[in-house]
Amino acid sequence: MDARLTRIGAALAAIILVNAAAADTYTPLTSYEASETTLTVSAGDDGLVVARVTGGVAGAPPATDGSYVLKLTFTGEDGKVEYRHFWSGTTYALDEEEELLADVYIATSSALPSLIGIWSPNWNPPDAWQVAAGLPDATGVWKTVSFNVSTRTQTGLDQIWALVFEGMPGADGTIYVDNLRFRRPTEVTTPTNLGVVAFAEHNLLAWNPSTDSGTEGYHVYRSASAGGPFTRLTVTPHPEPTYTDAVGPGTGRSYYYATAVIDGQETAPSTVASAEYNGLTDEELLDALQQATFSYFWDFAHPASGLTREGLFHGYDVCATGGTGMGLMCIVVGANRGFVTRSAAADRVLQMLTFLGETAVRYHGAWSHWINGTTGATIPFGVAEDNGADLVETSYLAQGLLTVRQYFDGADPVETEIRTRATDLWEGIEWDWYRRYPSSE
Repeated sequence: MDARLTRIGAALAAIILVNAAAADTYTPLTSYEASETTLTVSAGDDGLVVARVTGGVAGAPPATDGSYVLKLTFTGEDGKVEYRHFWSGTTYALDEEEELLADVYIATSSALPSLIGIWSPNWNPPDAWQVAAGLPDATGVWKTVSFNVSTRTQTGLDQIWALVFEGMPGADGTIYVDNLRFRRPTEVTTPTNLGVVAFAEHNLLAWNPSTDSGTEGYHVYRSASAGGPFTRLTVTPHPEPTYTDAVGPGTGRSYYYATAVIDGQETAPSTVASAEYNGLTDEELLDALQQATFSYFWDFAHPASGLTREGLFHGYDVCATGGTGMGLMCIVVGANRGFVTRSAAADRVLQMLTFLGETAVRYHGAWSHWINGTTGATIPFGVAEDNGADLVETSYLAQGLLTVRQYFDGADPVETEIRTRATDLWEGIEWDWYRRYPSSE
C-alpha cells in the first residue's frame, strides 16, 4: 500500500486542521453529596459552621456537580477560616495528576479572599502548603480555583487537613464550595499512516488507530483536490480504523484524511493520502488482500478476549478455536508488514493467550470448536451434544501457538510472557489421552 500513498506536507496539513482539544481526565474527590458517606467535613475554627446544603435552595447557588454544595458561614473571625476533609477507607494518588480544582462561590463581599490554600500533612513532597491560582474576584458567581499538584507523588492521600481562606475583609460572611476534582491532561492521538488503495468501484482506506482509551471512533473526509475543500463522509464516528468509500468508475483521484473522536472532541487530521484507480499490479493486489485479511483478524476480533470470531452471522460471542490459531499467525504477518506495531501485536497476542489459558474451558488441554469470547464457556458445535474437545480445531490453534512463540523472541516482559504461556498451552494438550488405544511406549 505504501507505494500508492500521496503524502501532503506540513503547509497543507496546517490549512486543513479542524478544531481540536485535549480530552482531559477528571477524578472526582467530592461534590458534597449525601451519598458520599466515606467523607467527613469538619470546621477548623470555632466561628465557622460547615453544612452540606441543597444547591439552588434557600439562597444557595445551584450546584456545579450533583445536587449539594458545601456552605461555609463564619462569624467573628479575623479574616481567615479553614475546614477539613477526611476520607474513610478511600485514598487518592497524586503521582499522575496535574491540578486539584475546586469551585468557589463568594456570597458576600466580606468573604472575598486574597489567598486560598490547602494544607495536608500527608502531601508528598513534605512541603504541606499549596496555594491556589485563579482566586475569586467577584461575588455571586462560581469561580474555579486550581492547585498545582504536578510535582507531588503522594499515593495514599486520605485527608486534606485544611482548605484555608485568608485575607477576607470582613469578620462575618458566607462562602460556598463544590466539586473538588483532580485534572490530568490526556494525550490525544490522531490517526497515523493513512493509506488508500483504489479499486474499480471503491477506495479502501486504513490507518493506525488512536491509542487513547476515550476513542469513540473516526471521521473520514474526502476532496477532489489536494487543497480541498474536504467533505466529511461519516455522519457519526466510524468504529473501525478502516473505511470503504464507494466511489464510482471514472471518479478520478480522491484525497482523504481521517480524524479521531476522543471523549466528544475531534482531533487534528491525519496526513492526506490519495488514490485513483488505473488497474492494480499483482503486488498491489496481494498487498490489498493481505491488509484486508489482517483487518478481519485484528479489527473484528472479540474485544474481551482477542479471539477470532466465527463470522458475522454466528453471534457476537462465538469465537472459533481454529480461526484463533490462524489469527495468531496473521497477527505475526501484520506486525512483520507494519500493519500494526510489534508492541501492539504482542499485547494482543498476550491477551489471547491469557484468555485461552485462564478463562477458556479446556478438555485434557484441548479446546472446543467454538468458545464464548466473553466467558470462555464452550458453545456446542452443530448439536447440543457436540460440546467437548475438537482436536482438529485444537491442532490449528497449536500451530498458531508455536508460530507466536517463535516470532516474539524479544527480551521485554510481554514477549517473554508470550513464549512462556505459548509453551504451557502447547505442552498442556494431552494428545495421548485421545488415542483409541493406550500407547505401547
